[in-house]
Amino acid sequence: MKRNVLLLPLLIFLLIAAALLWQLARNAQGDDPTALESALTGKPVPAFRLESLETPGQYYEADVLTQGKPVLLNVWATWCPTCRAEHQYLNRLA
Repeated sequence: MKRNVLLLPLLIFLLIAAALLWQLARNAQGDDPTALESALTGKPVPAFRLESLETPGQYYEADVLTQGKPVLLNVWATWCPTCRAEHQYLNRLA
């Protein structure tokens, strides 16, 4: 009986590892971000006001996105490795 109790955590670990590996293998090709259409496509830009990070006291309104020029608004997080990897490429575009 004691031996079965000792093997139970190992069995649980192996089952969890197998489930994770199965999910990784199933999604080996990666997610297709174009498969889901955005619910915001074709809708007007919501009103907002953002303070500039470079110039204190300068603000950007929503109309900067509707002036007919292309605008890249990147939303990212410091804990996101993909976001940090793309940062160097976005700096080149700036």
